[in-house]
Amino acid sequence: FQGIMFVIVALLGIGLAIRRTFPEALQRLGLTPPTPKNILAGIFGGVGLIILSLVMTMIWIRLVSPEQYAQQSAAAAAIEKQFNTVQAAFILSVTAAVSEEILFRGALQPIFGIPLTTIFFVLFHNQYTLTPAMLIILCVGTGLALLRRYQGTLSAIIAHFVYNFVPVLLIILLPSLARLLGFT
Repeated sequence: FQGIMFVIVALLGIGLAIRRTFPEALQRLGLTPPTPKNILAGIFGGVGLIILSLVMTMIWIRLVSPEQYAQQSAAAAAIEKQFNTVQAAFILSVTAAVSEEILFRGALQPIFGIPLTTIFFVLFHNQYTLTPAMLIILCVGTGLALLRRYQGTLSAIIAHFVYNFVPVLLIILLPSLARLLGFT
């Protein structure tokens, strides 16, 4: 329901039915018909964000004790455990990617710009509190914002989906590979 609320807030915020028709609202949100370039940019962008996140996590693990890392990453681990089927992970990944990107990148970024919108995005992900994970989310949010700017909101949605879904899919289907890659 949170995702639905995000989309409704975004649509009302940009003036749907007040000063914009539905096609004009989609255009304003950066939701244009997909092109192969947008789709590929989203896929490669998502994979790139996963790699960036893994590198940053490896650095984080080397800087703190195993106990401190477990404590600092407990919130993310608890969320991952709740979505232990492919279907649940898919639904969570789709709804988070679509709703967050429409609100943050589609509706807010054109008004507030990349830095402020990315800070809003990080603050929304408050389950990470004040841990190095917030720095990772800051980098991911910046990457998604740049994708939105140069390729469109659809590319950011695809990248966000890939970033959320692929690690959880690996954890569910190939747990030993996921551990080797540092996803768990």
